[in-house]
Amino acid sequence: MAPFNTLFCVSLLINVVTTFRSSSYFPKYKHFFGFSRDSGTSSNESAVETKSNSNDDAKHGDIMKKYLAVYLLAVLSDWLQGPYVYALYDAYGYSQHDIAVLFVAGFGSSMIFGTFIGGLADSCGRKKFTIIFALVYALSCITKHFNDFGILMIGRLLGGIATSLLFSVFDSWLIRSHSEAGVSSYLSKSFAAAQYGNSIIAILAGLLANKVASLGEMKPFHDGVTDGALLYKNGFLLPFDFALGALCICGTLAFFLWEENYGDNKDSNEDENDEAKPKHWYDAFTSAYLTTVRSKEILYAGLICSLFEGSMFIFVFM
Repeated sequence: MAPFNTLFCVSLLINVVTTFRSSSYFPKYKHFFGFSRDSGTSSNESAVETKSNSNDDAKHGDIMKKYLAVYLLAVLSDWLQGPYVYALYDAYGYSQHDIAVLFVAGFGSSMIFGTFIGGLADSCGRKKFTIIFALVYALSCITKHFNDFGILMIGRLLGGIATSLLFSVFDSWLIRSHSEAGVSSYLSKSFAAAQYGNSIIAILAGLLANKVASLGEMKPFHDGVTDGALLYKNGFLLPFDFALGALCICGTLAFFLWEENYGDNKDSNEDENDEAKPKHWYDAFTSAYLTTVRSKEILYAGLICSLFEGSMFIFVFM
């Protein structure tokens, strides 16, 4: 058998080296690898430019350290669970139809809450909702230990809420933090770093989840119980337990490292008449619908993402 782990590590190392070589960080650190520093008539100009950018670099670096410490743990928890949701339900003995119902419930929950949960985070605080994400997703992981359709359904609904938060609140916090620090020009670099880290975490999470899921067979929590057990442990549940641990650390780091920030509506001085207008529960749905149908760019982006994600989740489910 081919040494797949060795091949993977070598490929990953080559990828990291080439990515670093092509990044904007390479000129700053290339002298550590035997390359000479830049010199010549432009040295004075470079010194002035370096001095002017050093403050922004420091601000950007501080933001990214705080962001990646929380974000990468969040996506780690998500990637750990993904490959074993269907396998877990199947191990509990549910039919493909029942499993499909659970999956659709999770996607439907994400669709419904995704229309307004970003707006709630804008007004109530992105840091608070990041901590809520960790709590909600942790509860979803805990429900996986119960062989009860109703409890598993609650877990899927909670997972859908957490997914909506994962793909909205984190990006919003990052963008606002860049804006407040005056380093918005670094956003493209920040998102590139975050997505690259997300890809690496996805691969490592797959290897880790496969390893822990193979440590032992899934069995009732109380020894000696065979039929009709409600609580289970080990086996396919171990990736969810590791995800639970990652979420606890994620929420804790967000609480201590992140500063609270809000959407523009929180800071802007709105007209008194607008504040007096009553707010309805369906306003977020109406606003989301009107924004989608009035903007071709948003409509096309939504259709493209929906078709891509739909094909991917059909593949995952089957």
